[in-house]
Amino acid sequence: MKKLKIEEIKIYETFENKLAECPFCVLEKSYEEQLMHSILGERIMDVDFYPKIGNEHKFCENHIEKLNRGSDKLGLAIMLDKIINEEKKKLHKNKPLQKKDNSVVKKLLSLSKNSSAPSNGKTNYECFICSKLDENNKDNIKTSVELWNKDMDFRLLYKESRGFCNNHYINMINELEKSSEKKGIADIYEVTNEIHLKNLERLQEELQWFIKKFDYLNSDKPWGTSKDSVQRALQKLLGNY
Repeated sequence: MKKLKIEEIKIYETFENKLAECPFCVLEKSYEEQLMHSILGERIMDVDFYPKIGNEHKFCENHIEKLNRGSDKLGLAIMLDKIINEEKKKLHKNKPLQKKDNSVVKKLLSLSKNSSAPSNGKTNYECFICSKLDENNKDNIKTSVELWNKDMDFRLLYKESRGFCNNHYINMINELEKSSEKKGIADIYEVTNEIHLKNLERLQEELQWFIKKFDYLNSDKPWGTSKDSVQRALQKLLGNY
């Protein structure tokens, strides 16, 4: 039995799910859910975390909305109360908000575009959750590259996967291009491009059959794998939207 680190087992098990359009999205969603549960649970009462809410710890519009979709309204209420309290302090100090964004709520929740965001436009580094997800994503990609270099079984799983969403594909390519470990990089770079193109073509075929199914001539023909192709295509293009 091969010995794997905990983080490697997590990667391994995710790639074993051959139906995942993007294994990194699966990992990201799981970590995001854990993080949001933690924030509205034990972290909201933590003596180190709570005082930083509204100052060091801000939250983007996307994650405020995701927190609101959850069932823990008490934790969210405590967090919002703290954020509003911090905004009141700023107003009492007579520090006006920038004219280009005069919405208190937008300024407070850091909804404006962040110039430090990466080229894929997904991560807002002012958001506590976004920044944590980005760190975790980088770790997952590095671990995957390490597994590729040392584990032939993982190489097979990688090659047989459905590739990644566009965001994580870009992240993987960027990591490979800057990697100091040259061993195996050319191979995984080539395979990553191949599986990305192959699975975009697969999804396009499924979408095209989905469209043709609305022709009455095809109404009695089986859907095949195309019935949920719209949702899977959105995930492939947008990631965890």
